Amino acid sequence: MEKFEHISRARLKALAALGVKKFRRREGAFLVEGETLLREAIDSGWRVLEAVADEEWLENGEMLAALRGQGAKIYLAESSALRKLSDTFNPQPVISVVLHRETRLADVSPDARRLAVAAGVQDPGNAGAIIRCADAFGLDAVVLTEGCVEWQNPKVLRASMGSCFHMPVISDISFDALAEWLAERKIDAIAAVARGGEDVMKFVPPPAWALLLGNEAAGLAEDVAAKARHRVTLLTPGRAESLNVAVSAGVLMHILTSAGAK
Repeated sequence: MEKFEHISRARLKALAALGVKKFRRREGAFLVEGETLLREAIDSGWRVLEAVADEEWLENGEMLAALRGQGAKIYLAESSALRKLSDTFNPQPVISVVLHRETRLADVSPDARRLAVAAGVQDPGNAGAIIRCADAFGLDAVVLTEGCVEWQNPKVLRASMGSCFHMPVISDISFDALAEWLAERKIDAIAAVARGGEDVMKFVPPPAWALLLGNEAAGLAEDVAAKARHRVTLLTPGRAESLNVAVSAGVLMHILTSAGAK
């Protein structure tokens, strides 16, 4: 087996700091756990700076070639060291450092016609699932407004299953700035509300729309919903009080994209 440099304590400490938001922002990089996400990042053109892996994984010639093609530094590590980089008890055999690249509203294609907007979604699993749903249903971009969890959070990345690398994901934008941009693009905002909206099964979506999804507990803030041209409600005849925001997002995206395709 090829010889690889063991990661030093100092380098391990520096990379572990990327588990914290302020250090991710300062360094302009974030951690990606596992081979699946690493493949998605590479295949989607993201730059991998470093990879830390156990001995068995480093026998993967295909992935090593892909990392070397990017000029990534590759370190050997024991499972105890990998655990310090992971937010799970059983770490993946490879954890990589990916260079962040800022995506702005101006980077969204002029042809974009369908977007998902998370307004106040704070749970990483929900945010990641919303991104994954948007990718699955062919939406053009996802926007995470101010107050949302950041998409580079390890749990968001894991829940997205790599979809965050496939499409524009815009973070930390005020809703007022987003609303102005939507108006300029002639994209209608559709507020997803638990009650009082038009039955989404009967709703005819406009040619271009942005689906607004609210906080897990509080729902969509009224001042945000008030700026939407449409309000829709997913009727649920069962006894459950409400649906999880990510589940609702997936169902709504399916209905809206299917209706638009007719």
